[in-house]
Amino acid sequence: MDTDHELKMNLSRREIRVLLLHEFRLGHNVTEAASNICSTMGEDVLPTHTAQHWFNRFKNGNLELDDLPRYGRPLEVDVDLLKQLIEQDPRLTLRCLAEHLGCSYVAVEKHLIELGKTWKYGVWIPHEHLTATTNGSAILSLVMRSGCYILTTRTDANGLALVRQA
Repeated sequence: MDTDHELKMNLSRREIRVLLLHEFRLGHNVTEAASNICSTMGEDVLPTHTAQHWFNRFKNGNLELDDLPRYGRPLEVDVDLLKQLIEQDPRLTLRCLAEHLGCSYVAVEKHLIELGKTWKYGVWIPHEHLTATTNGSAILSLVMRSGCYILTTRTDANGLALVRQA
């Protein structure tokens, strides 16, 4: 069983496509091809719909096995530039940041989460400022006053955070 798993993990897309082309040239149908490859290379190494896609390409005379170049927004995000943009203006929205970086807002959001940032009160702040500290008895409160945060750990009798104006 371990060898099946190792084989599955080591097969590249191109290697799977070579196997599909081999099965196609043997005259097997899509189901047979997927079954043959999965039985020798590991369960679920090849979904049937992927085999169907490649068999359609082969039937149309396209025997190219390599991925075509992709166009559109880059998948990479310049994390250093993202940090710099957030430090300069924490009020920049996801869409605005995506425009600056030339990528999707989903990619920007993913990297902001990885950086430990969260969107609160119209600004990007470190996520740790939202959690309680020391036994949960102290409350860390954030109040935005002209771009500055006032932190407090004192509470009134009702458990509400006491905040003093800057």
